[in-house]
Amino acid sequence: MDRLRRDMAAGRTDYLHAVIHETLRARAPVVDVVRMLTEPTELCGYLLPARTIVMTSPLLVHRRPDFYPDPQAFKPERFLGSRPDPLQFIPFGGGVRRCLGAALANLEMEVIVGHLVRRFDVRAPSKLERGKLMGTTMVPNRGAVVVLEERRGAL
Repeated sequence: MDRLRRDMAAGRTDYLHAVIHETLRARAPVVDVVRMLTEPTELCGYLLPARTIVMTSPLLVHRRPDFYPDPQAFKPERFLGSRPDPLQFIPFGGGVRRCLGAALANLEMEVIVGHLVRRFDVRAPSKLERGKLMGTTMVPNRGAVVVLEERRGAL
């Protein structure tokens, strides 16, 4: 929180973007990405015929230690200085069928998180909120409960 506030007070948003990316890595809104192959494809040494349905899970991709060392830790720094690899960072799916709302969702997070951390100390409640499936996305089970404590002298 301190680093995020310092960077934002200095007019920088790099760390804010890194925090948002790390949050999406840890809690991707998309549960799975499913595609049907349009042509025979070799995958991990297996030849798969056209019309085979393949699926990946952002949750599993984002927890690969070869992509994200210490994947259980929350480390926004892993997203500083470079853009995420689109084959390793897929919180909204990927390719030509990536979620149409991804850019808007990112903008909303920037505005809302930026506003909240300028004015409040933000923290999770003592018990981590589990997700639940709603359609094709994961949503907070209890509506995203957070604790906000107003900061003295906040803008």
